Amino acid sequence: MIIVPASVQVHAQQSQPQSQPQQPLLTLNLSKSIFLPGDMLVVYGKGIARDSLIVEIINPAGRLVHRAQVDVEPDGTYTRVILTFPKPDDVNFMQGTYTIAARSAVRQDMVQGRLFIFQAQEQVQPPTALQQPVQDGTGAGTVTGTGLVPEQAGRRLELRLSAPPSLGINEHARVLAKVTLDGVLLKSDASSLQARLIMPDSRAREVQFTAVDDGVFTAEFASDMPGEHVIVARFAYSDLLAYDAVSVVVQESPVLTLSGELSRLSSGIESLNARLDRFVRDDATKDAAFEDAMRRLSDANTQMLSLLLPIVGMITVVVALQATILARRSRG
Repeated sequence: MIIVPASVQVHAQQSQPQSQPQQPLLTLNLSKSIFLPGDMLVVYGKGIARDSLIVEIINPAGRLVHRAQVDVEPDGTYTRVILTFPKPDDVNFMQGTYTIAARSAVRQDMVQGRLFIFQAQEQVQPPTALQQPVQDGTGAGTVTGTGLVPEQAGRRLELRLSAPPSLGINEHARVLAKVTLDGVLLKSDASSLQARLIMPDSRAREVQFTAVDDGVFTAEFASDMPGEHVIVARFAYSDLLAYDAVSVVVQESPVLTLSGELSRLSSGIESLNARLDRFVRDDATKDAAFEDAMRRLSDANTQMLSLLLPIVGMITVVVALQATILARRSRG
């Protein structure tokens, strides 16, 4: 388990000029300050080039629940998805405030730590765990605070990324980013939005977003490498920061093309079903018309028979009378 070293105060001689504040050799940033089940915890920052960082997560009960190794790129930056949060339990991933710490393998005394919150569901007014450093990362700094700071003036900055869950190799798609301040789309330029794409082999590259409307940005995505790709974005406005991450799984077989073919096939099936429905309705209409005509013809036959029967009866009576008259004549 990583132990944050005790603070050490360095006193300079009065004869020496006051030096500028030393920039930390190791920085640690998180994709969010409050996480829900299913959210990805992404760490990124700067460190010693080609260094390996040991990142550990401590739950509210003080138990080590996750450890990972993160390699620093030759340019001194790093980005990696550490874990995807499961559903809360009572042993490891309980709800509460967690500590995450990163230690350099090159300099064991160089540690950086932060606090974050894990909860079961989003709250209307959740407590805000801003990324205030627990240790300055140089190994000779002081503990600067608890890491929990009230949200500034009640304002809430939110960043939401959305992208297709899966694509085929070299298929192009757009990643959408929406930024809101207190629930309203925020007008800003694309320079406030910084994003990185983490490849399946842990390599990272910058993603350029373009503003298309107030608070709405888009970026093109395509990859020739199969596997899970993670896009991590950060938006800065005034003194507020917002983070989000989204994953895209690139498959070897085409996805958009197959989806288009299935869509066309589904449209064809629906058209065929519509035609069949019309044919059945037309056939039923024809059957109904035929039945109505037969019923009318039967009614007409009945009426005709009712008219002919009295006439036939009268003819029968006349014939019988004539036969009787002829018989009498023949006897006389």
